[in-house]
Amino acid sequence: MILTKKTYDPEIFIRLVFIAFSLFCFCITGKGQDNIDSLKNLINQSRNDSVRAHIYNSISYDFYRINQDSSSYYANKALHIASENHIPYEKANAYYNIGRTYYFTHHYSLALQYLETALNIYKNIGSLFGEALMLNSIGIVYRNINITDKSRTYTTEAYHLFKKINNKKYIAITLSNLGRDYLSEKKYNKAEDLMRRSINVEGETDNNVLLMQYYISMGTIYKDGKKDYGQALGFYRKSMEYAEKANSPLDLSRAISKIGEVYIQTGDYDSALFYLDKAMSFYDRVKSKTILHRGYEFYIDYYVHLNDYKKAFEYSRLLMSLHDSIFTEETNTKLAEFEVMYETLKNEETIKHLNDQKQIQQLRLTILLVIIALVILIIVFLIKYYREKINISNQEKKELQNILELRDKELASTALNFAQNNELLARTTKKLIKQQQKSNTGEQEEIQNIIHELRSQVSNDSFHEFELRFLKVHNNFYDKLRADFPKLSPNDLKMCALLRLNLSSKDIANILHMSSASVNVTRSRIRKKMNLSKSINLVSFLMDY
Repeated sequence: MILTKKTYDPEIFIRLVFIAFSLFCFCITGKGQDNIDSLKNLINQSRNDSVRAHIYNSISYDFYRINQDSSSYYANKALHIASENHIPYEKANAYYNIGRTYYFTHHYSLALQYLETALNIYKNIGSLFGEALMLNSIGIVYRNINITDKSRTYTTEAYHLFKKINNKKYIAITLSNLGRDYLSEKKYNKAEDLMRRSINVEGETDNNVLLMQYYISMGTIYKDGKKDYGQALGFYRKSMEYAEKANSPLDLSRAISKIGEVYIQTGDYDSALFYLDKAMSFYDRVKSKTILHRGYEFYIDYYVHLNDYKKAFEYSRLLMSLHDSIFTEETNTKLAEFEVMYETLKNEETIKHLNDQKQIQQLRLTILLVIIALVILIIVFLIKYYREKINISNQEKKELQNILELRDKELASTALNFAQNNELLARTTKKLIKQQQKSNTGEQEEIQNIIHELRSQVSNDSFHEFELRFLKVHNNFYDKLRADFPKLSPNDLKMCALLRLNLSSKDIANILHMSSASVNVTRSRIRKKMNLSKSINLVSFLMDY
């Protein structure tokens, strides 16, 4: 929670005492409904709007990991007071708290909207801490929608601001968040280094939330990166301890689910189901769709491992339905906000002086256009998100194609070198045969031995070495050809491999110890066995195969 700073006035001491007393009452009484009612009475007794807004924000902050509906309710109460009375710090705090509740309920576009609004207010009033906190929070949202480049940019900027103001708690938190960015990219060594640095920041070893995130991230590093499931279970169980200390049912459910994931990967499906069910039981306590969303994903993974695809499909449908309901809720929330805007405007002076129905209709049309624009923005956001995913996939395919082309060039170079060696050996042999015919009997025998040694150099072993290299790059090339064209002989397959590298008939002839004419005859025979029409180029066909 951001403690606000105002210029000193005669009531400043009374305000601080009142706030401390209110928060003390709130903490020691267990946050029950009767105690909340008592706080409401205290708030109603106060005539200082800053105090009332601050207490509502404090209550909202304490609720955000426990009950998002209550957190949002008290944050909106704080926002109403702060907006009416021009209290920018508490207004920014309220936007921050509302943004976090939307984040925890998977309404990410709304979360970004409120957090960015809070960021702008903190910048305008010169609060470096508030600005850094918002940058870190926006980074967290982007991490959860898998836009890690933006997440790292915002989190890194937050880290430098926290270093500037020497806030060790949030220096540790931003290091931890950067570690989670690298973890999402499967860069496990970098992630582990940052996570360890985060808990080594002086004075932060007793931060329950930080330690909880550290152990759950370390568990994932050992589970997915190092495949050390024993260590992973140990880390996840430690994260459960700190989630309980932090009074965070959401994170406790997450840690339990991770233990279930480990048991899925180790094949202990009974234990896996026990922990997955235990994690889902938290939904009845806090009604969080985060738990529901995570639970459905894990049940799908569980039943896929059991080859029970019917059950996996049922949970896939539930997950899709949940996504639809989240999107609908987000849209309805925005519509409700615009309705409130409209009702507020109706009570203002400008609406009171509208004398005819035409002006009211114009206002309604404007609001409708804003709603349409919002829907379009949501659609554009989704299109951009999926387009980025497609672009990443295309880039990966392009990189793989470039690697394949480079290896093909290396293979072609090897084959050409092989052909040149064979050609050189053949020419040398011919010269020696001519010389042999001119020599005496003793010299002829010696020359014959040299010819024999040279010809033994040109053996099937050389081509076999090339063939092994070729199949390392195109490991299923022969298998696909045999499956699709069973009439092809082993020599035909060798010819296809050389044609795949776009070698000339002369080079192929040198490699296979045959004439160029024989190469052309073999090519024609291969085309016939493949039943290719004259319009199809054999080399192009094999290069695309």
